[in-house]
Amino acid sequence: MPISLLPFFLGWVVVLCLLLFWRRKAGLVFLALSAIALVVFYANSGVEKSFDEQMPYRLVDIVQRVQFTNSHGDVVTGGSPTLVGRLKEKRPSTVRVSMTCTYDFGKLRAYHFREIDGEPQ
Repeated sequence: MPISLLPFFLGWVVVLCLLLFWRRKAGLVFLALSAIALVVFYANSGVEKSFDEQMPYRLVDIVQRVQFTNSHGDVVTGGSPTLVGRLKEKRPSTVRVSMTCTYDFGKLRAYHFREIDGEPQ
């Protein structure tokens, strides 16, 4: 269930109005700090990075998946049973993975594999 931002926005407007009536300078400082916080939040949330690199992997036999570690140290899980079977046969040390990761303040939020070892996902 999504969170409604209307109560927070109304509270912010009330605080801004009170500060502007109390001291005009305090209201303007509050407005400026709010704008800076909004810009910092917007700039650091939903950052997408594309990876096309050789990644070390680990086979997870229980769920027939593969865990990959990218150059940022993020561990992601994906693949298919056919990919797992092929990697069990060959056993290379790394696999070429093309993927897009979405970060919020430097922390991995979501990822999407485009291609794993030449196999489209």
